[in-house]
Amino acid sequence: MKSPLESLGDFTLPWINDWSLGREVEALRAEVVRGAAGRVLEIGAGTGLNFQHYRAGVDVTAVEPAARMRRRAEERARDAVANLTLLEGKAGELPFDAGSFDTVLVTFTLCSIRDLGAALGEVRRVLRKGGSLRLLEHVKSPDPWVAWLQRAIDPAWRIALAGCTLLRDPAVELERAGFESVSLQAIELPLPVPVRAGVIGTATRG
Repeated sequence: MKSPLESLGDFTLPWINDWSLGREVEALRAEVVRGAAGRVLEIGAGTGLNFQHYRAGVDVTAVEPAARMRRRAEERARDAVANLTLLEGKAGELPFDAGSFDTVLVTFTLCSIRDLGAALGEVRRVLRKGGSLRLLEHVKSPDPWVAWLQRAIDPAWRIALAGCTLLRDPAVELERAGFESVSLQAIELPLPVPVRAGVIGTATRG
């Protein structure tokens, strides 16, 4: 049975995702997606906003747990030039063999995964040795005042946005999960102050 937050997310997140994480961040999506090569796994595909940026000939498997998000993603999958398969699935329980993928892509997803350590462990498991994790995420701000604001509103933010937290630090979590060559660039996202701090980059399974 779904938790209240997951049920709320099924209703609110599709339109929030398209409105707030669509056109404004499209150039950043394109940058991180176009580097995906080989057999690709996209975690938390949302409404499929990344699909248009995959190159022709790339073999993509995308997983998304929320039914309403997935329905919108299915429409966008039909227009993709990549060979794309969309499945129901959660990051912490990936139904794939170890070493199945050359690239894993994650965009604006790590914030809403409850057990991030377990999820990154699964991502590392399904990546082949030397495979790349490519990500684009909002993070806890390095600015003390903004970080204070994030901490103050985080409980309400989680309720309103189906478990999304403002306080994630992907670099630390990636290193804990055993990834190597973690190379994340701090960026300013074209989003409201609580989600303006971001990172874009890669990590490798050693």
